[in-house]
Amino acid sequence: MAVIHGKNGTVTYATGQVDAVTSWTLTLTATTADFTSMASTNDWQEFKAGFKGWTATVECVTNTSMDLLDIGTEGTTLALSDGTVTYTATTNAICTGVGSVLDKDDVKRHTYEFLGAGAISV
Repeated sequence: MAVIHGKNGTVTYATGQVDAVTSWTLTLTATTADFTSMASTNDWQEFKAGFKGWTATVECVTNTSMDLLDIGTEGTTLALSDGTVTYTATTNAICTGVGSVLDKDDVKRHTYEFLGAGAISV
C-alpha cells in the first residue's frame, strides 16, 4: 500500500505560500434536510442531501518575520497539497479565525481557520 508522508505538504493562500506549515486539515461537509413524516411506515428517518461546503485549518510555527493574516481576509485561491494531490479552492476562501498557542515545552504556533465560499477541486 502506498502512503503519503506529510513532509511534502504545502499551503498557498491568495498570492503566496504560507510559511512554516506543520499541518493542515480539510473538512468537506453537506447539509441535509429531514423529510420524515409521522406517517413513515419503515421507522427510519428520511433525508435529502442539501448544500456542500468546506472548511480548512492550517497550523504553522510562528517566526519573528512572519506577517499573520487578518481575519476577514478573502483570498481568491487556497491550495492545500500533500505533495501528490492538491485541493484547490477556485473561489473565495475567507480567513475566519487566527489563533496563537504558546506552550512552555514547545515553540509558538498559530492556526488559521478558513471557510470556503464555493467549490473546492482536486
